[in-house]
Amino acid sequence: MNAGNPRPLRMLVTGGGTGGHTYPALTTVAAVREQAAARGLGLDVLWVGTASGLEARVAAEHGIPFRAIKAGKLRRSPNPRELLTNLADMFRIPVGVLQAFGIAARYRPDVVLSTGGYVCVPLGLASRLLGRPLVMHEQITALGLANRILARFATRVALTHPSSVEH
Repeated sequence: MNAGNPRPLRMLVTGGGTGGHTYPALTTVAAVREQAAARGLGLDVLWVGTASGLEARVAAEHGIPFRAIKAGKLRRSPNPRELLTNLADMFRIPVGVLQAFGIAARYRPDVVLSTGGYVCVPLGLASRLLGRPLVMHEQITALGLANRILARFATRVALTHPSSVEH
């Protein structure tokens, strides 16, 4: 590329399952796109989530390319049915990490944005393995399990509430 037309910023986005994770990711993409445009830069975004999650529909509605991965959720209820589901999800987790690693290795992001939900863990781990910066955003006061795991690997942690710092 020539100096007058720099390559766009490449951002992998992950977050979903609920609107509480999905819409902050969407808002952040819009804000980063606006800031990049103000500086004469482009933004190339790829959203990674689950095929059945809200994030797949929201990304499609907003014209954001989307790739689905497998992800497993750890349910902490003593319900026997949920314990069996946890067992099945334990096999999805390594598959999701491998899928996320493959996507991230091919995409070569400049930064990975994680807004929470169990789908974020595979991509957060992949970003760490690939040496890509991970920016994690927590929208509520107490960190969810996925963000508590990823906080150890994050380059930066963005919080909505000052009271979240102690968590």
